[in-house]
Amino acid sequence: MKSAPLLADSGFHSEANMKMLEGKEINGYVADRNMRKRDPAYATADRHGGKIEGIQGTKPEKRFFAPDDFKFNDRGKLVCPAGSELYIGYRKRHAQRILRGGLQSKDHSVPRV
Repeated sequence: MKSAPLLADSGFHSEANMKMLEGKEINGYVADRNMRKRDPAYATADRHGGKIEGIQGTKPEKRFFAPDDFKFNDRGKLVCPAGSELYIGYRKRHAQRILRGGLQSKDHSVPRV
């Protein structure tokens, strides 16, 4: 039977395991916890640990307008962020409830364009 080298990660690196491999004459490669600190290939690894700009750590764009995005104009009509006047039955009372956050359902949200 042909023997193959043993390969193990740093979780198996201990003095007892190293002595066992040596005692049984096993050809083993076991990483230790400081391996990357000694390897020149990882010398700049600390510079690459940040977040990718524009992808990680940014909030997704809002899909719907929030109640605070709607304002009343000088004539007392509710205006959407695009500038269009909105018709709402029971206009003032209903619109003020929306602006105060009284309606929480997504059914009352207006999709962004």
